[in-house]
Amino acid sequence: MQSEVVRPSGSGTPWYRDITASQWRVLVAAWGVWVNDALDFLAITFVLGDIARAFGVSLDTASLLLLATYGVRWIGGLAFGGLSSDRIGRKIPLLITLTWFTARAVATGMSWNFLSLAVFRLLLGFGMAPGFSLGAAMVAESWPERHRAIGIGILDTGWGRRCNWRGARV
Repeated sequence: MQSEVVRPSGSGTPWYRDITASQWRVLVAAWGVWVNDALDFLAITFVLGDIARAFGVSLDTASLLLLATYGVRWIGGLAFGGLSSDRIGRKIPLLITLTWFTARAVATGMSWNFLSLAVFRLLLGFGMAPGFSLGAAMVAESWPERHRAIGIGILDTGWGRRCNWRGARV
């Protein structure tokens, strides 16, 4: 027997029937951004040894790529996730950060030496941080108040879900 969360009114209608198609699209888009964040983090972590060998640097030096990317996330979070999104809304900053992130991820794949890789990872970090905060704000602002916690909970599964997919292939 399957139990479902129902409306407080006791009408027996499942909660997900209260969510419009537009609200689901907001959640799916935000979830996808969060999944890509997880993919990037796991991919770079799993291939650090290969990067060290390919560019002829020590593993300690290669691990500085993590610092380059994740040490500057707060700057992007402040610029895109806080200051600009409060002025112009959440959608445009989310699209900017997604485009920024994607372009720098592609550039990372085309690095010709370790220095270029480190610079591209540093630039990628600026666009990475706001993804979850902007997505969570968009879900919270678009979903009905009584279901926001469920929406944010589903959104938060994106990181863990990507970990499961990636871990299954290793």
